[in-house]
Amino acid sequence: MRDDWIQFAGAQVPRYTSYPTAVDFNESINEGTVKDWLSGIPAGEALSVYVHIPFCRKLCWYCGCATSVPNGYDRIASYFDVLLKEVDLWADEIGEGVVRNLHFGGGTPNALSPDDFRRLTSHIRARLPVADDVEFSVELDPRVLSDGMVEAMADSGVTRASLGIQTLSLPVQKAINRIQPRAVITRHIASLRRAGIKALNADLMYGLPCQHVEDIEEAARYCAETGINRVSVFGYAHVPWFAKHQRAISENDLPGLAERMRQAEAAARIFEAAGYADIGFDHYALPDDGLAVAARDGRLHRNFQGYTDDPSRYLIGIGQTAISAFPKGYAQGEKGLIEWRNAVLDGKLPIARGIERTGKDEMRAYAIERLLCELKVDLGEVLQRFGYDRHEFDAALARLRQLEEHDLCKVDGLKVSVPATARLLIRNVAAALDPRLVEAAKRHAIAG
Repeated sequence: MRDDWIQFAGAQVPRYTSYPTAVDFNESINEGTVKDWLSGIPAGEALSVYVHIPFCRKLCWYCGCATSVPNGYDRIASYFDVLLKEVDLWADEIGEGVVRNLHFGGGTPNALSPDDFRRLTSHIRARLPVADDVEFSVELDPRVLSDGMVEAMADSGVTRASLGIQTLSLPVQKAINRIQPRAVITRHIASLRRAGIKALNADLMYGLPCQHVEDIEEAARYCAETGINRVSVFGYAHVPWFAKHQRAISENDLPGLAERMRQAEAAARIFEAAGYADIGFDHYALPDDGLAVAARDGRLHRNFQGYTDDPSRYLIGIGQTAISAFPKGYAQGEKGLIEWRNAVLDGKLPIARGIERTGKDEMRAYAIERLLCELKVDLGEVLQRFGYDRHEFDAALARLRQLEEHDLCKVDGLKVSVPATARLLIRNVAAALDPRLVEAAKRHAIAG
Protein backbone atom coordinates (compact mmCIF):
# COMPACT_ATOMS: atom_id res chain seq x y z
CA MET A 1 0.00 0.00 0.00
CA ARG A 2 1.20 3.49 -0.81
CA ASP A 3 2.73 5.37 2.09
CA ASP A 4 0.35 8.31 1.67
CA TRP A 5 -2.65 5.95 1.99
CA ILE A 6 -1.77 4.78 5.50
CA GLN A 7 -3.29 7.93 7.00
CA PHE A 8 -6.62 6.99 5.43
CA ALA A 9 -6.42 3.45 6.80
CA GLY A 10 -6.51 4.96 10.28
CA ALA A 11 -9.61 7.09 9.66
CA GLN A 12 -12.68 6.13 11.70
CA VAL A 13 -15.44 5.61 9.16
CA PRO A 14 -18.63 3.49 9.13
CA ARG A 15 -18.89 0.10 7.47
CA TYR A 16 -22.18 1.31 5.96
CA THR A 17 -24.18 -1.86 6.49
CA SER A 18 -27.05 0.63 6.86
CA TYR A 19 -27.67 4.29 6.15
CA PRO A 20 -28.17 6.17 8.34
CA THR A 21 -25.85 4.11 10.51
CA ALA A 22 -26.70 2.74 13.94
CA VAL A 23 -24.94 5.59 15.73
CA ASP A 24 -27.77 7.85 14.51
CA PHE A 25 -30.52 5.64 15.96
CA ASN A 26 -32.71 7.34 18.56
CA GLU A 27 -35.79 6.63 20.67
CA SER A 28 -38.25 8.23 18.24
CA ILE A 29 -38.95 4.79 16.72
CA ASN A 30 -41.28 2.48 18.66
CA GLU A 31 -43.64 -0.43 18.21
CA GLY A 32 -46.29 1.79 16.63
CA THR A 33 -43.85 3.03 14.00
CA VAL A 34 -42.81 -0.50 13.09
CA LYS A 35 -46.39 -1.75 12.86
CA ASP A 36 -47.13 1.11 10.48
CA TRP A 37 -44.13 0.13 8.34
CA LEU A 38 -45.16 -3.53 8.39
CA SER A 39 -48.66 -2.66 7.19
CA GLY A 40 -47.17 -1.46 3.93
CA ILE A 41 -45.66 -4.81 2.93
CA PRO A 42 -47.13 -5.75 -0.49
CA ALA A 43 -48.53 -9.23 -1.01
CA GLY A 44 -45.79 -11.59 -2.17
CA GLU A 45 -43.00 -9.19 -1.16
CA ALA A 46 -39.68 -10.95 -0.45
CA LEU A 47 -38.76 -10.81 3.23
CA SER A 48 -35.58 -11.62 5.14
CA VAL A 49 -35.63 -12.79 8.74
CA TYR A 50 -32.67 -12.55 11.10
CA VAL A 51 -32.80 -14.41 14.42
CA HIS A 52 -30.33 -13.37 17.12
CA ILE A 53 -28.95 -15.89 19.62
CA PRO A 54 -26.98 -13.68 22.06
CA PHE A 55 -25.01 -16.43 23.80
CA CYS A 56 -21.59 -18.02 23.42
CA ARG A 57 -20.14 -21.03 25.20
CA LYS A 58 -16.81 -19.16 25.42
CA LEU A 59 -16.02 -15.46 25.14
CA CYS A 60 -13.51 -14.35 22.51
CA TRP A 61 -11.60 -11.27 23.59
CA TYR A 62 -11.71 -9.61 20.15
CA CYS A 63 -15.49 -9.74 19.84
CA GLY A 64 -17.68 -6.63 19.84
CA CYS A 65 -20.97 -8.45 19.31
CA ALA A 66 -23.96 -8.37 21.66
CA THR A 67 -23.40 -11.68 23.44
CA SER A 68 -22.76 -13.23 26.84
CA VAL A 69 -21.60 -16.51 28.33
CA PRO A 70 -24.35 -18.23 30.33
CA ASN A 71 -23.64 -20.35 33.38
CA GLY A 72 -25.28 -23.53 32.15
CA TYR A 73 -28.16 -23.93 29.70
CA ASP A 74 -30.99 -22.54 31.85
CA ARG A 75 -30.48 -18.94 30.66
CA ILE A 76 -30.47 -20.06 27.03
CA ALA A 77 -33.63 -22.14 27.55
CA SER A 78 -35.38 -19.20 29.21
CA TYR A 79 -34.38 -16.88 26.34
CA PHE A 80 -35.51 -19.51 23.85
CA ASP A 81 -39.06 -19.65 25.26
CA VAL A 82 -39.45 -15.88 24.95
CA LEU A 83 -37.90 -15.93 21.46
CA LEU A 84 -40.70 -18.22 20.27
CA LYS A 85 -43.23 -15.72 21.57
CA GLU A 86 -41.52 -12.89 19.70
CA VAL A 87 -41.77 -14.92 16.50
CA ASP A 88 -45.52 -15.05 17.11
CA LEU A 89 -45.71 -11.27 17.57
CA TRP A 90 -44.01 -10.63 14.24
CA ALA A 91 -46.11 -13.32 12.55
CA ASP A 92 -49.25 -11.42 13.49
CA GLU A 93 -48.00 -8.29 11.68
CA ILE A 94 -46.14 -9.47 8.58
CA GLY A 95 -49.17 -10.00 6.38
CA GLU A 96 -48.69 -11.63 2.99
CA GLY A 97 -44.95 -11.21 2.48
CA VAL A 98 -42.83 -14.30 1.78
CA VAL A 99 -39.67 -15.15 3.74
CA ARG A 100 -37.01 -15.98 1.16
CA ASN A 101 -33.95 -15.55 3.36
CA LEU A 102 -33.57 -16.81 6.93
CA HIS A 103 -30.40 -16.20 8.93
CA PHE A 104 -29.44 -17.26 12.46
CA GLY A 105 -26.66 -15.16 13.97
CA GLY A 106 -25.21 -14.20 17.30
CA GLY A 107 -23.50 -14.80 19.52
CA THR A 108 -23.42 -18.43 18.61
CA PRO A 109 -26.56 -20.07 17.18
CA ASN A 110 -25.04 -23.49 17.88
CA ALA A 111 -25.12 -22.57 21.56
CA LEU A 112 -28.70 -23.88 21.22
CA SER A 113 -29.23 -27.58 21.80
CA PRO A 114 -29.99 -29.60 18.65
CA ASP A 115 -33.55 -30.18 19.88
CA ASP A 116 -34.14 -26.47 20.48
CA PHE A 117 -32.67 -25.66 17.07
CA ARG A 118 -35.23 -28.01 15.51
CA ARG A 119 -38.05 -26.52 17.62
CA LEU A 120 -37.11 -22.98 16.64
CA THR A 121 -36.96 -23.66 12.91
CA SER A 122 -40.19 -25.67 13.04
CA HIS A 123 -41.93 -22.83 14.88
CA ILE A 124 -40.69 -20.25 12.38
CA ARG A 125 -41.90 -22.34 9.47
CA ALA A 126 -45.27 -22.86 11.17
CA ARG A 127 -45.84 -19.20 12.05
CA LEU A 128 -44.10 -17.25 9.27
CA PRO A 129 -44.70 -17.47 5.50
CA VAL A 130 -41.42 -19.22 4.69
CA ALA A 131 -40.81 -20.11 1.04
CA ASP A 132 -40.11 -23.76 0.23
CA ASP A 133 -36.81 -22.76 -1.38
CA VAL A 134 -35.73 -20.38 1.38
CA GLU A 135 -32.02 -19.60 1.67
CA PHE A 136 -31.33 -20.64 5.27
CA SER A 137 -27.92 -19.72 6.69
CA VAL A 138 -26.47 -20.21 10.16
CA GLU A 139 -23.36 -18.78 11.83
CA LEU A 140 -21.29 -21.42 13.64
CA ASP A 141 -18.56 -21.55 16.25
CA PRO A 142 -16.44 -24.59 15.24
CA ARG A 143 -15.21 -25.06 18.81
CA VAL A 144 -18.64 -26.13 20.06
CA LEU A 145 -20.19 -27.61 16.91
CA SER A 146 -21.46 -31.13 17.50
CA ASP A 147 -22.46 -33.88 15.09
CA GLY A 148 -25.93 -33.67 16.62
CA MET A 149 -26.21 -30.00 15.69
CA VAL A 150 -25.06 -30.67 12.12
CA GLU A 151 -27.77 -33.33 11.87
CA ALA A 152 -30.36 -30.91 13.29
CA MET A 153 -29.33 -28.26 10.79
CA ALA A 154 -29.65 -30.66 7.89
CA ASP A 155 -33.04 -31.88 9.13
CA SER A 156 -34.20 -28.26 9.42
CA GLY A 157 -33.31 -27.34 5.85
CA VAL A 158 -30.19 -25.23 6.42
CA THR A 159 -28.63 -24.44 3.04
CA ARG A 160 -25.54 -22.45 4.06
CA ALA A 161 -23.22 -22.46 7.08
CA SER A 162 -20.79 -19.73 8.08
CA LEU A 163 -17.74 -20.82 10.07
CA GLY A 164 -15.96 -18.40 12.37
CA ILE A 165 -12.37 -19.38 11.57
CA GLN A 166 -10.71 -15.98 12.19
CA THR A 167 -7.14 -17.35 12.34
CA LEU A 168 -5.26 -20.67 12.35
CA SER A 169 -2.23 -19.33 14.22
CA LEU A 170 -1.99 -20.81 17.72
CA PRO A 171 -0.21 -17.75 19.22
CA VAL A 172 -2.94 -15.49 17.82
CA GLN A 173 -5.67 -17.87 18.99
CA LYS A 174 -4.21 -17.76 22.48
CA ALA A 175 -4.05 -13.95 22.34
CA ILE A 176 -7.78 -13.73 21.53
CA ASN A 177 -8.93 -16.64 23.74
CA ARG A 178 -10.18 -18.73 20.83
CA ILE A 179 -8.35 -22.06 20.50
CA GLN A 180 -9.62 -24.12 17.55
CA PRO A 181 -7.18 -26.48 15.85
CA ARG A 182 -7.19 -26.77 12.07
CA ALA A 183 -8.12 -30.46 12.36
CA VAL A 184 -11.34 -29.57 14.19
CA ILE A 185 -12.39 -27.11 11.49
CA THR A 186 -11.52 -29.59 8.73
CA ARG A 187 -13.62 -32.29 10.38
CA HIS A 188 -16.62 -29.95 10.65
CA ILE A 189 -16.32 -28.89 7.01
CA ALA A 190 -16.45 -32.54 5.96
CA SER A 191 -19.35 -33.23 8.31
CA LEU A 192 -21.40 -30.32 6.98
CA ARG A 193 -20.82 -31.37 3.38
CA ARG A 194 -21.74 -34.99 4.11
CA ALA A 195 -24.97 -33.72 5.65
CA GLY A 196 -25.80 -31.88 2.41
CA ILE A 197 -24.87 -28.38 3.61
CA LYS A 198 -22.41 -27.66 0.85
CA ALA A 199 -22.52 -23.85 0.65
CA LEU A 200 -19.93 -22.74 3.19
CA ASN A 201 -18.79 -19.29 4.30
CA ALA A 202 -15.84 -18.42 6.50
CA ASP A 203 -14.86 -15.35 8.50
CA LEU A 204 -11.19 -14.41 8.74
CA MET A 205 -9.65 -11.48 10.58
CA TYR A 206 -6.55 -9.35 10.25
CA GLY A 207 -5.08 -6.85 12.67
CA LEU A 208 -5.37 -9.27 15.60
CA PRO A 209 -2.87 -9.27 18.47
CA CYS A 210 0.40 -11.08 17.69
CA GLN A 211 -0.73 -11.55 14.07
CA HIS A 212 1.64 -11.37 11.10
CA VAL A 213 1.25 -11.45 7.32
CA GLU A 214 2.19 -15.13 7.27
CA ASP A 215 -0.71 -15.91 9.61
CA ILE A 216 -3.39 -14.38 7.40
CA GLU A 217 -1.78 -16.02 4.35
CA GLU A 218 -2.02 -19.40 6.07
CA ALA A 219 -5.72 -18.92 6.85
CA ALA A 220 -6.54 -17.62 3.38
CA ARG A 221 -4.74 -20.55 1.70
CA TYR A 222 -6.62 -22.97 3.94
CA CYS A 223 -10.00 -21.51 2.91
CA ALA A 224 -9.06 -21.61 -0.76
CA GLU A 225 -7.69 -25.15 -0.61
CA THR A 226 -10.79 -26.45 1.19
CA GLY A 227 -13.06 -24.76 -1.35
CA ILE A 228 -14.91 -22.38 0.99
CA ASN A 229 -17.49 -20.65 -1.20
CA ARG A 230 -17.46 -17.20 0.40
CA VAL A 231 -14.93 -15.57 2.69
CA SER A 232 -15.11 -12.30 4.57
CA VAL A 233 -11.88 -10.75 5.79
CA PHE A 234 -12.59 -8.28 8.58
CA GLY A 235 -10.17 -5.93 10.28
CA TYR A 236 -10.12 -6.16 14.06
CA ALA A 237 -11.52 -3.01 15.69
CA HIS A 238 -9.96 -2.37 19.10
CA VAL A 239 -12.64 -0.54 21.11
CA PRO A 240 -12.09 -1.57 24.75
CA TRP A 241 -14.17 1.37 26.00
CA PHE A 242 -17.14 -0.24 24.22
CA ALA A 243 -16.32 -3.96 24.37
CA LYS A 244 -15.00 -4.32 27.91
CA HIS A 245 -13.51 -7.80 27.41
CA GLN A 246 -11.14 -6.37 24.79
CA ARG A 247 -9.22 -4.95 27.75
CA ALA A 248 -7.66 -8.42 27.97
CA ILE A 249 -5.82 -7.59 24.72
CA SER A 250 -2.66 -5.57 25.12
CA GLU A 251 -2.39 -2.69 22.66
CA ASN A 252 1.34 -3.43 22.51
CA ASP A 253 0.50 -6.72 20.76
CA LEU A 254 -1.56 -5.08 18.01
CA PRO A 255 -0.02 -4.54 14.57
CA GLY A 256 0.38 -0.98 13.33
CA LEU A 257 -1.63 0.49 10.45
CA ALA A 258 0.94 -0.36 7.79
CA GLU A 259 1.15 -3.97 8.99
CA ARG A 260 -2.66 -4.23 9.12
CA MET A 261 -2.90 -3.17 5.50
CA ARG A 262 -0.15 -5.58 4.46
CA GLN A 263 -2.20 -8.35 6.06
CA ALA A 264 -5.37 -7.30 4.23
CA GLU A 265 -3.49 -7.10 0.93
CA ALA A 266 -1.91 -10.51 1.54
CA ALA A 267 -5.34 -12.12 1.96
CA ALA A 268 -6.51 -10.44 -1.25
CA ARG A 269 -3.53 -11.78 -3.19
CA ILE A 270 -4.15 -15.33 -1.99
CA PHE A 271 -7.83 -15.33 -2.91
CA GLU A 272 -7.32 -13.62 -6.25
CA ALA A 273 -4.62 -16.14 -7.18
CA ALA A 274 -7.00 -18.97 -6.24
CA GLY A 275 -9.64 -17.64 -8.64
CA TYR A 276 -11.95 -15.96 -6.14
CA ALA A 277 -13.83 -12.83 -7.16
CA ASP A 278 -13.22 -9.65 -5.18
CA ILE A 279 -16.52 -8.57 -3.63
CA GLY A 280 -16.41 -4.97 -2.47
CA PHE A 281 -13.74 -4.21 0.10
CA ASP A 282 -13.74 -7.28 2.36
CA HIS A 283 -15.47 -10.28 0.75
CA TYR A 284 -14.31 -12.94 -1.70
CA ALA A 285 -16.38 -15.58 -3.49
CA LEU A 286 -15.88 -18.45 -5.91
CA PRO A 287 -17.02 -17.48 -9.42
CA ASP A 288 -20.11 -19.72 -9.35
CA ASP A 289 -21.26 -18.57 -5.90
CA GLY A 290 -24.41 -16.46 -5.81
CA LEU A 291 -22.50 -13.50 -4.36
CA ALA A 292 -20.06 -13.42 -7.28
CA VAL A 293 -22.90 -13.83 -9.76
CA ALA A 294 -24.81 -10.96 -8.16
CA ALA A 295 -21.70 -8.77 -8.29
CA ARG A 296 -21.24 -9.46 -12.01
CA ASP A 297 -24.92 -8.78 -12.70
CA GLY A 298 -25.07 -5.54 -10.70
CA ARG A 299 -27.38 -7.08 -8.06
CA LEU A 300 -25.06 -6.87 -5.07
CA HIS A 301 -26.37 -5.26 -1.88
CA ARG A 302 -25.30 -4.38 1.66
CA ASN A 303 -27.11 -5.36 4.86
CA PHE A 304 -26.15 -6.04 8.47
CA GLN A 305 -24.32 -9.22 7.44
CA GLY A 306 -22.16 -7.24 5.00
CA TYR A 307 -22.27 -7.95 1.26
CA THR A 308 -25.24 -10.01 0.15
CA ASP A 309 -27.14 -11.22 -2.90
CA ASP A 310 -30.38 -10.87 -0.90
CA PRO A 311 -32.53 -8.19 -2.60
CA SER A 312 -35.17 -8.00 0.17
CA ARG A 313 -36.23 -4.49 1.18
CA TYR A 314 -37.69 -5.81 4.42
CA LEU A 315 -35.46 -7.40 7.05
CA ILE A 316 -37.18 -8.60 10.22
CA GLY A 317 -34.82 -8.83 13.20
CA ILE A 318 -35.98 -11.17 15.97
CA GLY A 319 -34.31 -11.45 19.36
CA GLN A 320 -32.56 -9.21 21.85
CA THR A 321 -30.83 -6.20 20.16
CA ALA A 322 -31.82 -7.43 16.65
CA ILE A 323 -32.17 -4.72 14.00
CA SER A 324 -34.96 -4.63 11.43
CA ALA A 325 -34.73 -2.73 8.15
CA PHE A 326 -37.59 -1.27 6.12
CA PRO A 327 -37.76 1.05 3.11
CA LYS A 328 -38.70 3.87 5.49
CA GLY A 329 -36.14 3.24 8.22
CA TYR A 330 -34.59 0.99 10.85
CA ALA A 331 -35.73 -0.35 14.21
CA GLN A 332 -33.66 -2.06 16.90
CA GLY A 333 -34.87 -4.35 19.66
CA GLU A 334 -34.23 -3.76 23.34
CA LYS A 335 -30.55 -4.16 24.26
CA GLY A 336 -31.25 -5.23 27.82
CA LEU A 337 -32.31 -8.84 28.30
CA ILE A 338 -34.85 -7.95 31.00
CA GLU A 339 -36.35 -5.10 28.96
CA TRP A 340 -36.56 -7.30 25.87
CA ARG A 341 -38.18 -10.14 27.82
CA ASN A 342 -40.73 -7.88 29.54
CA ALA A 343 -41.81 -6.26 26.29
CA VAL A 344 -42.37 -9.59 24.55
CA LEU A 345 -44.23 -11.08 27.52
CA ASP A 346 -46.43 -7.96 27.54
CA GLY A 347 -47.36 -8.79 23.94
CA LYS A 348 -45.36 -5.94 22.40
CA LEU A 349 -42.78 -5.90 19.65
CA PRO A 350 -39.65 -5.10 21.71
CA ILE A 351 -38.61 -1.99 19.77
CA ALA A 352 -36.34 0.42 21.65
CA ARG A 353 -34.83 2.72 19.05
CA GLY A 354 -34.19 3.31 15.38
CA ILE A 355 -34.47 6.03 12.78
CA GLU A 356 -36.85 7.07 10.01
CA ARG A 357 -35.15 7.83 6.73
CA THR A 358 -35.73 11.11 4.96
CA GLY A 359 -35.87 11.30 1.19
CA LYS A 360 -32.30 12.57 1.15
CA ASP A 361 -31.24 9.67 3.41
CA GLU A 362 -32.73 7.25 0.89
CA MET A 363 -30.85 8.95 -1.93
CA ARG A 364 -27.53 8.88 -0.09
CA ALA A 365 -28.10 5.30 1.06
CA TYR A 366 -28.54 4.28 -2.58
CA ALA A 367 -25.44 6.20 -3.70
CA ILE A 368 -23.25 4.75 -0.92
CA GLU A 369 -24.47 1.20 -1.55
CA ARG A 370 -23.85 1.39 -5.28
CA LEU A 371 -20.35 2.77 -4.71
CA LEU A 372 -19.47 0.07 -2.18
CA CYS A 373 -20.92 -2.70 -4.36
CA GLU A 374 -19.75 -1.60 -7.81
CA LEU A 375 -16.75 0.63 -7.00
CA LYS A 376 -18.47 3.38 -8.95
CA VAL A 377 -21.56 5.53 -8.86
CA ASP A 378 -23.13 8.07 -11.22
CA LEU A 379 -24.36 10.81 -8.90
CA GLY A 380 -26.22 12.42 -11.78
CA GLU A 381 -28.27 9.26 -12.23
CA VAL A 382 -28.84 9.12 -8.46
CA LEU A 383 -30.11 12.72 -8.38
CA GLN A 384 -32.42 12.05 -11.31
CA ARG A 385 -33.75 8.85 -9.72
CA PHE A 386 -34.63 10.61 -6.47
CA GLY A 387 -35.59 13.99 -7.89
CA TYR A 388 -33.02 16.24 -6.23
CA ASP A 389 -30.97 19.17 -7.52
CA ARG A 390 -27.32 18.53 -8.42
CA HIS A 391 -26.18 20.92 -5.67
CA GLU A 392 -27.13 18.27 -3.09
CA PHE A 393 -23.75 16.66 -3.74
CA ASP A 394 -21.64 19.84 -3.97
CA ALA A 395 -20.04 19.37 -0.54
CA ALA A 396 -19.52 15.66 -1.21
CA LEU A 397 -17.81 16.37 -4.53
CA ALA A 398 -15.45 18.79 -2.81
CA ARG A 399 -14.47 16.08 -0.35
CA LEU A 400 -14.14 13.54 -3.14
CA ARG A 401 -11.77 15.80 -5.08
CA GLN A 402 -9.51 15.91 -2.04
CA LEU A 403 -9.40 12.12 -2.07
CA GLU A 404 -8.82 12.18 -5.82
CA GLU A 405 -5.56 14.04 -5.19
CA HIS A 406 -4.35 10.83 -3.49
CA ASP A 407 -5.72 8.56 -6.26
CA LEU A 408 -8.29 7.00 -3.93
CA CYS A 409 -11.00 7.82 -6.46
CA LYS A 410 -11.61 9.46 -9.81
CA VAL A 411 -14.19 12.22 -10.24
CA ASP A 412 -15.45 12.83 -13.78
CA GLY A 413 -18.25 15.37 -13.56
CA LEU A 414 -20.82 13.59 -11.41
CA LYS A 415 -19.35 10.15 -11.98
CA VAL A 416 -17.22 8.71 -9.18
CA SER A 417 -15.11 5.56 -9.42
CA VAL A 418 -12.60 3.80 -7.18
CA PRO A 419 -9.63 1.98 -8.71
CA ALA A 420 -9.30 -1.68 -7.78
CA THR A 421 -5.96 -0.89 -6.14
CA ALA A 422 -7.77 1.36 -3.64
CA ARG A 423 -10.79 -0.82 -2.93
CA LEU A 424 -9.62 -1.67 0.60
CA LEU A 425 -10.10 2.03 1.43
CA ILE A 426 -13.39 2.54 -0.37
CA ARG A 427 -15.14 3.27 2.94
CA ASN A 428 -13.21 6.56 3.04
CA VAL A 429 -14.68 7.43 -0.35
CA ALA A 430 -18.19 6.41 0.72
CA ALA A 431 -17.84 8.59 3.82
CA ALA A 432 -17.42 11.62 1.57
CA LEU A 433 -21.04 11.09 0.49
CA ASP A 434 -22.25 11.07 4.10
CA PRO A 435 -23.21 14.50 5.51
CA ARG A 436 -24.29 12.85 8.77
CA LEU A 437 -20.76 11.74 9.50
CA VAL A 438 -19.26 13.91 12.20
CA GLU A 439 -15.71 13.11 13.23
CA ALA A 440 -16.53 12.10 16.77
CA ALA A 441 -13.79 10.13 18.46
CA LYS A 442 -13.92 6.35 18.37
CA ARG A 443 -17.47 5.74 17.25
CA HIS A 444 -16.59 3.82 14.08
CA ALA A 445 -14.05 1.16 13.11
CA ILE A 446 -10.88 2.36 11.39
CA ALA A 447 -10.93 2.09 7.60
CA GLY A 448 -8.10 -0.42 7.29
